[in-house]
Amino acid sequence: MRELQFGYPMALSALGQLVSCLVAWIICDVLRMVPPVDIDMKYFLQRIAPVGAAQGVSLWISNQLYLLLTVSFIEMARSLLPLFTLLALWAAKVEIPTNEHIQAVSLTGIGCGISAYGEVAL
Repeated sequence: MRELQFGYPMALSALGQLVSCLVAWIICDVLRMVPPVDIDMKYFLQRIAPVGAAQGVSLWISNQLYLLLTVSFIEMARSLLPLFTLLALWAAKVEIPTNEHIQAVSLTGIGCGISAYGEVAL
């Protein structure tokens, strides 16, 4: 994207989100393959909104990176998504991470840090 001077990475991502939305709508409402669920506002704000917000911020940041960095460096940065998701879930008091979750996400973060350092040092 950087080499082609494409300045609209969010438009491209929005197209992907639109297709995902349409497929989910067809599966849930048209084909009725998933039973309907009643969700109240408290459940939505505590369980769905924090995850959606973290995903949206991650999507925006990763797309901005495509304009500035190499693809390999971007993929290392994107692999930190579990770390940010875990932090968002903990901050929203949706889930308390277990020691196994913390260790796995920390190991991923350390690996990403080592890889990023290697990319920058090259």
